[in-house]
Amino acid sequence: MGFFGANFIFNDIPSENYGIQIISFERTSGTTKSSSGNVVTINQKWPYRRTSPFHFGNAQNTPLEFNFEIGANNFVSFIDIQNISRWLLGQTGYKKLQIVQDDLENVYFNTIFTDSETIFVGNKPTGMILHAVCDAPWARTFDQSFSYSYPVVASQDFDFTFYNSSDNNNYLYPKIEFILNSLGSDFTLTNTTDSGREFIFTGLSTDEGITVDNSLQTISSTTGLYRLSYFNKNWLRFLPGLNELHITSAISFVEFTYSFARAVGG
Repeated sequence: MGFFGANFIFNDIPSENYGIQIISFERTSGTTKSSSGNVVTINQKWPYRRTSPFHFGNAQNTPLEFNFEIGANNFVSFIDIQNISRWLLGQTGYKKLQIVQDDLENVYFNTIFTDSETIFVGNKPTGMILHAVCDAPWARTFDQSFSYSYPVVASQDFDFTFYNSSDNNNYLYPKIEFILNSLGSDFTLTNTTDSGREFIFTGLSTDEGITVDNSLQTISSTTGLYRLSYFNKNWLRFLPGLNELHITSAISFVEFTYSFARAVGG
């Protein structure tokens, strides 16, 4: 993958710490090609003697993979190669890879480097080519959030909108945190754009705070109690594009946290 930026950050550690940069070992006439991910898998079946398939839908379930070339202006010592390998290849799970590049400054690739080659010039190491495997077909934006605060009243009826600009054409499942006020016990959020789908909690305690990760389908409460049975199990989701939403509840605070998929290439 041909990135234009020189520096990068992996697992919160900048490449400058190791004196290396993103480079290309095979520069050509100046034109480059790179995958932007977002590969679509078509689910269909071709019956015998039928001229068109039965189409069962599409899936975006092919993770983004690319080669990542790094090196130094001068030669790299064997000890440096060992240290760089421990940093990049020694992780136990996916870590954030951020390219220091203007058009990529707000996104990262959730990445595992699976293998590497050391590049030699005159029997001296000068860089490495690593293979990166992401946990999704795309990069992600860093977490973003928006919130609202309310006065203490018996109930609020509040309309607002959210524009889901994700490059993933499926639902976006955000995290939501809300805090009931001293008069509250129920919370209802209706997505009128999504056929009036309702996200409802009932019978909670006053002043209770609830945090829901709708992607992982987990619920936590400031009371320490399990609250799944108080929930209608319609996990909050946003459609692609504009979502019109309505809250009915006696709450003091609500916050939404989300990350967009971004189909970007280097």
